[in-house]
Amino acid sequence: MQTLILIALGLISGAAVIAGAVGLALHPPAIFRKPLLADALDRPDHASADAIMYTGTEGSGGDSNS
Repeated sequence: MQTLILIALGLISGAAVIAGAVGLALHPPAIFRKPLLADALDRPDHASADAIMYTGTEGSGGDSNS
């Protein structure tokens, strides 16, 4: 009689472990998910104020088609 109870408990706990593993695989917790967009930094971005943008092709020295 005790053997039947142990077998039943083993089947129930095994099914619960398998169901939990499938549930984690389908819906992982937020800590394991990669965020789609990174959060904004807490500091202001001053890089664009100091940068100079050159739009001409003269003096670029790169691959040019002219």
